[in-house]
Amino acid sequence: MPSSSRSTVVDELRTTAQVVAGLPTRPYAPDQWTVVFADFGHDLLVLGTLPTPASCTEQAEKLFDLLFTQNLASYDLTAPSAEAAERRAREYFTAERAGVTPWADTAVAAVPGTVIPAQAGADEAKTAEERVVQALTERRITAHRDDDVGNTWLVIGNDQTSNGFPMMVGAPYLALYVYNAHHDEVTVDRVPARPGDEWRLLAGDGTGGGERELMTRPIPQLADIVDAISVWLAPAHD
Repeated sequence: MPSSSRSTVVDELRTTAQVVAGLPTRPYAPDQWTVVFADFGHDLLVLGTLPTPASCTEQAEKLFDLLFTQNLASYDLTAPSAEAAERRAREYFTAERAGVTPWADTAVAAVPGTVIPAQAGADEAKTAEERVVQALTERRITAHRDDDVGNTWLVIGNDQTSNGFPMMVGAPYLALYVYNAHHDEVTVDRVPARPGDEWRLLAGDGTGGGERELMTRPIPQLADIVDAISVWLAPAHD
């Protein structure tokens, strides 16, 4: 990039950072922060950290519009201070982009308002599989991981007395995974914290006639999914 063009880009980023810093915002909950940054794929440039504006307000809309029009991104997270929020944002970005080469055309870009776990090692940092297995184990229900062409999901068999992988031909079963429509992603391998993530529970009758959707829930409502699985299994245990 010519030095004159680079200088222009840097000046634009600085101007945007000043606008971001000047936005009058009010946190909607204690310790909620928004870290605004330019996403280069392999690296980020933090432009500012500010209290997260309350959702569905004029300030929230102004912030989103500003970031969207300037092709910028932001992380929303919980942290005890702005400095801690920025540190956590950098850690999360580095972990998410491990292996991304500089200026790669295929690099995934973050979007404004991306919600990330507050701290590694907490319950929020568990993968979808870990969360589901923990919740089902408390009900004495066993789930088995399955995968195909990059997709992963959990299978819950109708016969919970069997220790092996559930029969999916000739016997009913359930399939559970995190779905993200933005990336057409089916997975249980990562932390379910991206915008658009949701639980999807499907039922198969074992006849090869396909699967039907039983339930879709936001990520925080895993308990509803677990309850539905328990109800579905109840007749088999009677």
